[in-house]
Amino acid sequence: MIAGAASLAALPAHAQAQAFDYRNHAAYRAWTDPPEGAGKAPLEAMLETGESQISLGDWMGGRPAIIALWATWCSPCLIEKAGEALMSKRLKAANARLQILIIQAYDEKPLNQARFLLKRLGGGDLDNTRATPEAEAAFSKHFGPARPGRDEPYMPSLMIADAEGNELARSVGVMSGPDRLKDYWYDDATFEFLSRF
Repeated sequence: MIAGAASLAALPAHAQAQAFDYRNHAAYRAWTDPPEGAGKAPLEAMLETGESQISLGDWMGGRPAIIALWATWCSPCLIEKAGEALMSKRLKAANARLQILIIQAYDEKPLNQARFLLKRLGGGDLDNTRATPEAEAAFSKHFGPARPGRDEPYMPSLMIADAEGNELARSVGVMSGPDRLKDYWYDDATFEFLSRF
């Protein structure tokens, strides 16, 4: 390992993300900086796995993640699942630290039905859980409600969080790449960008 790479590896995950200046990467254009004071993802939020519950922090397992809130009633959410699944496979195959974790929220459909829908959409390999009502409240507080008097944020809502849960970036709505709608998850620049977290 070269000296520069060794010193980068010794940095905390948040500092590593800062070290490669991700905000100036071409693939960052689909993201925005989190609002001032956004802080950490709600790591204590409990998620249903189907067999038990796990906190978001435990599910992240000390690794950076894209945390994506979705619902079966959200057409823009469904559009992206095949692309997210493909990117997730690429990241896993490359042994990247960043993972894509999707959380069904603000949705009455049971988790097993949502997972069946994911399979039909080509996203069956995505790591999916369902937010508990308490977790939904925490995410709504973190992202802010879509409209006054509503409980849910705009959907889909995504964030990039470092290994400690610090929010580095967020996106609301369909991710779009440089050329056209829906190509973000298929873009090699996106893969290169995400694999560096």
